[in-house]
Amino acid sequence: MSQSHAGVLHEYLTAFEFNPNPQKQHSLLFVGGLTDGLLTVPYVSALAKAFESTEWTVFNVLLSSSYLGWGVESLDKDVTEIAQCVNFVRGLKPQGKIVLMGHSTGSQDVLHYLHSPNPLPGQESARPVLDGAIMQAPVSDREHILHLANSNQEVRGAYEQLVNFARAQAPQSLLPLNLTAVVGWPDNTGISCRRFLSLASPDSPEKPAEDDLFSSDLKDQRLKETLGRLRRGGW
Repeated sequence: MSQSHAGVLHEYLTAFEFNPNPQKQHSLLFVGGLTDGLLTVPYVSALAKAFESTEWTVFNVLLSSSYLGWGVESLDKDVTEIAQCVNFVRGLKPQGKIVLMGHSTGSQDVLHYLHSPNPLPGQESARPVLDGAIMQAPVSDREHILHLANSNQEVRGAYEQLVNFARAQAPQSLLPLNLTAVVGWPDNTGISCRRFLSLASPDSPEKPAEDDLFSSDLKDQRLKETLGRLRRGGW
């Protein structure tokens, strides 16, 4: 039987606050990786329990890209929704600190929140400042895909077909599920051409796509534009 948790389900979008207490003024906002959603990362509830005797509370943030949504969403959409959550929590706890934590591919959301233009192109509202950020187990989706492709001829063939298909179709067109399943993604998840090219980033390292933030072969200029923009004192 699944374990139950005492808490409050906040909207909108959705953020689950563990063990709410008006005396707890500081907040850790947790964002999972690809396919993650509410309570899918086991250590989050353990982290909330460890915080019980502190001034900190934990929010598990649910985005449009959670669960199966990651295949058709973007980092821009994610950080826009995270900014809404930060503003919401700031309204609940105006005197408290807010730290954003990303797990696995969720780390891309954290770094994108910190380094991308503020406000994003086409938006009027700037993202609110954070008091801290944590990138836990950041990974390179591109290097993972290439590792699979270089280890298996069938995966290599599917990967090359996907790259050609994605480049030829409209950005929001969906890729063939039989091919995306071969490269290791769930066979029940629609993936747009735009998101595939962002995650696979076939023109890297010379021209890294939006999601290619943690690959080991990124050029110095890319690192300056991303990690190099981080500074102390809030973002």
